[in-house]
Amino acid sequence: MQDELIVKARGKSISLAVDTVEILRERFMKDLEVKSVKIGTDELKTRDGALKPISTIEIILSRGS
Repeated sequence: MQDELIVKARGKSISLAVDTVEILRERFMKDLEVKSVKIGTDELKTRDGALKPISTIEIILSRGS
């Protein structure tokens, strides 16, 4: 069994990722702890070739003792 879980999301999916982690911790795996949260920005190319910044998040969870 793995000791770490990494949840990644970007853009509008960030709130869904945060909600998923909270539901997982509260209802299913109460021994999970948030080890770290990283936020950042990626640049995506639009259809017309312009670069558009998009927010990202990475949540790292680990099993508690």
